[in-house]
Amino acid sequence: MKMLPPDWTAGGRKAAFMRALPITRLPFEGREGRLRVQALLALGGVAALLLSLALLNFINLSSVRTVQRQREIAVRKSLGLGPLRLLLQFAAEAQLSIALAAALAVLLAWLMVPWLAGVLQLPVPDSLLQALPLLGLAAGCTLLGLLVCLYPAWLAWRMNAAAALQGRQASEGTSGRWLRRTLTVLQFGVALLASSLALVLSLQNRHVLARELGFDPHGVLALRMPDGATPALAEDLRQALAQRPEVQALAWSDSVPGSGRIEREGGFLRDGQTGEASKLRVIHVDADFFALYRIPLLSGELRASAQDTVVLDLPALRAMGWSQPAEALGQELRFAYTGLAQRQQSWRIAAVVPRQVLENTRQPSQPHAFALKTSEQVLATGRGAWVLNLRLRDGEAASLARAEAFIAPIWKLYVPDQPLQLEAVEEAMQEPYRADLRLAELVTASSVLALALAGFGVYALAAYLVQRHARELVLRKLYGASPRQALTRLLREFAGLLLIAALLALPLSWFLGQSYLSQFADRAAMGLWPQALALLGLLLVSLIASLHHGLQAMAMRPVLALKS
Repeated sequence: MKMLPPDWTAGGRKAAFMRALPITRLPFEGREGRLRVQALLALGGVAALLLSLALLNFINLSSVRTVQRQREIAVRKSLGLGPLRLLLQFAAEAQLSIALAAALAVLLAWLMVPWLAGVLQLPVPDSLLQALPLLGLAAGCTLLGLLVCLYPAWLAWRMNAAAALQGRQASEGTSGRWLRRTLTVLQFGVALLASSLALVLSLQNRHVLARELGFDPHGVLALRMPDGATPALAEDLRQALAQRPEVQALAWSDSVPGSGRIEREGGFLRDGQTGEASKLRVIHVDADFFALYRIPLLSGELRASAQDTVVLDLPALRAMGWSQPAEALGQELRFAYTGLAQRQQSWRIAAVVPRQVLENTRQPSQPHAFALKTSEQVLATGRGAWVLNLRLRDGEAASLARAEAFIAPIWKLYVPDQPLQLEAVEEAMQEPYRADLRLAELVTASSVLALALAGFGVYALAAYLVQRHARELVLRKLYGASPRQALTRLLREFAGLLLIAALLALPLSWFLGQSYLSQFADRAAMGLWPQALALLGLLLVSLIASLHHGLQAMAMRPVLALKS
């Protein structure tokens, strides 16, 4: 404790602490645990959102069907059907539909459990058919059946039986129409919200995976040295792998580049300079590292030297006060580690390389200094955290499974008592984004379902509007109106509902999208494209869903419409 830096224990701060927790809470602790909790909460929110949308759709469809069944309901009411029995009838009909949907949901859940467990990084349950979840599902279905039948039953009870039996068309009234419009606006709004957020996440993830890094990790594998490996063992293992025809290049580094697992910062001062030191991120590599990752040299050369040397990227060069690479070559830098291993060194600048991006997009880009070590210097440290980077030859399989086929026998020959720790560098670099990728998959799936449910709602609404305005449409056609002119009122009602939904949902989706993007230092330039594309997609879905009933209205025989 006495050897710790003073600022680590200033003000009574503890340098380390221990705590105990139940083993069942262990998967939800730490960084990975918090990400898992966030994914589960996001999944619960998506489920609640889709269930609400489905219930709104069910109520909308049920009310349309109630208006279509007005004569049947009028006959039942005239024969003495009371409000309680009417409510029970609608509840039984709703319960049947919900029970069939629940059975289909259990089947789909059983089929999708492996995929969902992989997305959430949770173990696959032994069986879904357990008593408690099934009882909870049955109770939830019963409650939903009672809730969704209240409005259609109330609509049926207040219907005028005498008018319906006389053949006069009844409707749900002004309040019912406004309720239907409100439910449709909510459907459109939820679909726009989910689609916009899915596009925001997808565009950001695409930007993360396609950004320029300054080095080429494609096809590179990282082999971590075993704990307690001796320098002789590590060198023998390297030489054995170098003799394989599949291996094109080998290089040492102190961690997997871009993974962020080991981060070191140091304060650098130019020789003779005083004042505040410039903070650079320090990575320890050997001279073969730059050729393996295809990093070009802007100036200087890489060669073994008795003096400690360093390679700077362009941001580090400018942070140290030089404008051109030639000005920095051969200059001395005084360097002090921060953290536990506090010591000072003097390094000579050997070369300058282009800008390197080794941080994830949530961290601001930093200047980098590559501490250049020879293989002997690297192995003399005896540190087990060192990584042997391997690039396979062109034409050879870069997949992890096929690479393990020739690496595993060599590993077992030199390290028989420890497992092989081999991974693709690109996969390791995506570790900070796996939670975002899982969240994007969930939100994308929910947006597709939301658009489908909105399409069903539009289909039902178009059917209702065509039925309600059948005589008006026929009279317009008889007076010479074109199909577009005849459907003007229907299109105007659809456009109004879409406009209201867009005004409500798109600003909210923009705000939520900006809140999500605010955690990234490197963001995708997307502007309002996610909202525009979501609106375009909903317009397309609405057009397809209402096209059938629009064509049916245009083909309607005037005599039949006027007689009904």
